[in-house]
Amino acid sequence: TEDFLDLVQASEEEIMHQLKVLKACQVQGYWRILDFDYEMKLLNHVTQLIYSESWLFNKVPLSICVQELGPLEPKEMIEHILESYGKKYMDESEAYFEMNEE
Repeated sequence: TEDFLDLVQASEEEIMHQLKVLKACQVQGYWRILDFDYEMKLLNHVTQLIYSESWLFNKVPLSICVQELGPLEPKEMIEHILESYGKKYMDESEAYFEMNEE
């Protein structure tokens, strides 16, 4: 992020907003945009879990997603895909995501 602030004439808030729009994620200190096929693979894992557990799209628990999908994909990537396609909120000290159904 510091490199972007040095190179781009924009505020940190504007840069972070655009990185979110691009669905970029930080991996080992570097900003990356996931390969489309990998992104769809991650999203497919999450949606299959939602359907298999009969969860509502507006209450997807982060901890169970990480627990169930952790053997398949890194925790950071699971959380990234949830953040990219959903909105995080807290309910009774548990993190959930309200997924975008589009």
